Amino acid sequence: MPHYRLHTPDQTIDLGDFDTAQEALESAVSSQSEKIPVDGSLELQIGDDWHAVDIEGDMP
Repeated sequence: MPHYRLHTPDQTIDLGDFDTAQEALESAVSSQSEKIPVDGSLELQIGDDWHAVDIEGDMP
């Protein structure tokens, strides 16, 4: 099971192990929403690589 981390402009948040990136992002939104920046500048680490995440719509 892959380990995921979320990179914001000012910090990196350890999300833990999930089967898919979608599950990791859903967990981040529900449990880490106060730490996610409002400007939508996010990157998700999968393995050794960082991937930009586009945020659309309202976040809870």
